[in-house]
Amino acid sequence: MRLKSLSLNTDYDATVKWRMTDICNYSCSYCVRAKTLEEYDAEKINAENEELKSVAQKINALLEKSDFKNIKIDLIGGEVTLLNLPLILDAISTEKVKEYNITTNFSQSAEYYIQLAKKIPLSMTASLHEQNTDLNVFFEKVKAVKEAGVLKDFKCEAVSCAGNQDIIKVFEEKCKENGLEYIIDRDKNNIEKTQSISSLREKNLYIAEFTDGTKKEFSSKAALLETFIDTRFCKGRRVNTKGLICTFSYNFIYIEKGTVLGRTKEDLRCCNRIPIDKFEIFPPAKCQIDYCSLCGFFSLYAPEDEELEEPREILTIDETDVDAESDEVVEECALKSQ
Repeated sequence: MRLKSLSLNTDYDATVKWRMTDICNYSCSYCVRAKTLEEYDAEKINAENEELKSVAQKINALLEKSDFKNIKIDLIGGEVTLLNLPLILDAISTEKVKEYNITTNFSQSAEYYIQLAKKIPLSMTASLHEQNTDLNVFFEKVKAVKEAGVLKDFKCEAVSCAGNQDIIKVFEEKCKENGLEYIIDRDKNNIEKTQSISSLREKNLYIAEFTDGTKKEFSSKAALLETFIDTRFCKGRRVNTKGLICTFSYNFIYIEKGTVLGRTKEDLRCCNRIPIDKFEIFPPAKCQIDYCSLCGFFSLYAPEDEELEEPREILTIDETDVDAESDEVVEECALKSQ
């Protein structure tokens, strides 16, 4: 059985993922991006604020000329709240953007998040980093932000790793007590080989359709990944994609600071970094490569009116040995696409 399509159950017709900064004021041992993050530096932040304001103007122009009407922008880092977000996002004036989403280490004051949500339509995930944050202080801040009632969506997140199981247990209990949606991610070095878990949402987030006509809905990303973990579907995002239709950089646009990862007319592979002011949104096209480590499962579907080639199973990973350098490249690409 092959995966035919995977779609987000959302009201948005396009999502923009904007990696704004690599600067962070924390250095957590389990951070998947630890190798690429930079230490907090006020001068660097000030310089990035000015650069990103210019980038925001270009993003605004790109979205304005697109056919999309309802757009969500995910702001990712690093720690994006170190930036002057009101200054930067003020340059995105299009009414097409209906929501901004951030995942934050929650190092700012509760009032900061409340005021930010009054300026922009904001949803957020508050991530607990017990190496830097007191658990009680974290939940006091969570309570203040939630009770302000200004966020479009709010949830909490924590990473379970060796040595913090007692804290994770309390975290989950407090989330349940306060009626909070939460996610617990499992660190890859966690001695407990359990999967990530998530509290249930009111609606299923992901809808998967298979080539035999069956469909399955998933309430969370964690539940989705658990289904495919046995085939290493998400390990390095090495998914057999050649011949599939790719919508990457069509209704899912990935921007890294000032460049877009996307396709050009001459090259249908998604490994091109294109200046925003030169980027064009092209309709879906057939993927030209055997394995896509960038798109992951968010942007792939099979054409309705075509039969896919039978020999390869989309959910089956090629077991051919690859050298260490190739593995590194795949892992690096996967991180960049997150």
